[in-house]
Amino acid sequence: MLRVTDLPARIEALKKAGLHFRNQMEEGPGGKQVQLEDPDGNPIELFEPARSLLTPLILQAGSECEDRRQDGRRILEHFAPKEE
Repeated sequence: MLRVTDLPARIEALKKAGLHFRNQMEEGPGGKQVQLEDPDGNPIELFEPARSLLTPLILQAGSECEDRRQDGRRILEHFAPKEE
């Protein structure tokens, strides 16, 4: 699971890049989520926490958490459309 901001905009950009989504975006009290597939067909879940959940996530400390965020950003940047 990768935490993102502005999930609808991420979905739109990734669809334009030709990625396959397994489902439509779902929204609940905890936030928004959607599943897509990487080029090998492996599932990737994108998750945007509800605003009420963001404060604890922002305050969460530790290098492991930061490493995971950086890994998630790298994956999303890899699949994002390239600007010309």
